[in-house]
Amino acid sequence: DVPPEGVLRPGMFATVRIVTDSRQDALIIPKKALLLETDEDDVFVVRDGRAERIRIELGYTDGDRVQVMSGLEVGDEVITVGQEGLKDNAPVRIVGGGE
Repeated sequence: DVPPEGVLRPGMFATVRIVTDSRQDALIIPKKALLLETDEDDVFVVRDGRAERIRIELGYTDGDRVQVMSGLEVGDEVITVGQEGLKDNAPVRIVGGGE
């Protein structure tokens, strides 16, 4: 915790994130949504209660987030948990959500 006066004291440390670039209107998804079983950039989305495997084109990567240049649209529900071993067109049920 930084003291109220905002000064670091000897022995304290800070983690700093410096933004060197920004993208306006970028479509961003969690990196963990990417399927790791191939060299292609694929994700699963939920359509009509079923998993649909989609090939995407990636842009900028920032830590645990990636920019999607094509393949997804705003509002697509991307599966981020349990997608390894999931089959195309398998029935899925959304539990929780909001990421």
